[in-house]
Amino acid sequence: MKYIFLILLCSIQAFAEVDSYLAPIVRNNKSQLLLVYNFWSGEYPMPVVDVNSQVTGETTIQGYLTLRDLRKENQKKCTINNGIYHPWAQKKSKSLLEFYSIVPNTKYTVLESYDWSDILDLQTQKKLKVKSVLNDTIDSVSYLAEGLCQFKLHQKNKIFQIEESCGILEDVKKFKKISQDSEIKEQWMYLLCKEIDPNKKALKIFVKDSDLLTQPMIKSGCILSFGHVGVGQQCEQVNTGS
Repeated sequence: MKYIFLILLCSIQAFAEVDSYLAPIVRNNKSQLLLVYNFWSGEYPMPVVDVNSQVTGETTIQGYLTLRDLRKENQKKCTINNGIYHPWAQKKSKSLLEFYSIVPNTKYTVLESYDWSDILDLQTQKKLKVKSVLNDTIDSVSYLAEGLCQFKLHQKNKIFQIEESCGILEDVKKFKKISQDSEIKEQWMYLLCKEIDPNKKALKIFVKDSDLLTQPMIKSGCILSFGHVGVGQQCEQVNTGS
């Protein structure tokens, strides 16, 4: 019970500054309105990315100026500090600006009244008790951790942000799913480069986790235990149980 409470406490702290928005994302020449948010979901977010962490210095990688459209002309080289790139990394790299996820924008319509407590009015930034009613809509559903989701309730001219058990949306008497979800689910990092952009400022790029792991000199690390990540021999010891 104590361990579960620790996970929930760490999850609440990790997602305290959640920011999400809908954005047109182009993949395979098709534009879709998807949900973008500034964290990696889950109790044990993966992967752990090892950018030459055991050597002091820098590594040059490839990324994109935008995560919205992966055209070749948006590709750029980016030199970043060596280190472990993961939300749980003990020492955050100065090159790391933010983590992002892209997921389908799942939508629901409300079928019957339901009372919500302690939800955030996004206009006034006040927490309120609100009753959702027939034909209100819910969207922007993001998974946090331990069965907890965040989503937005649209009611007339108001928008409320709710953190609640994901299971509540599976109650088919109260909510009906009305979206046909995209299959796109991606995780990205937003990085500060050593290179200079045309405006004489530090270049910033986005790189997808799976793309970064295919690039030269980049390796996978591992999760050692909840809240702790490692690389190299540490991971071998975990895999062998030694």
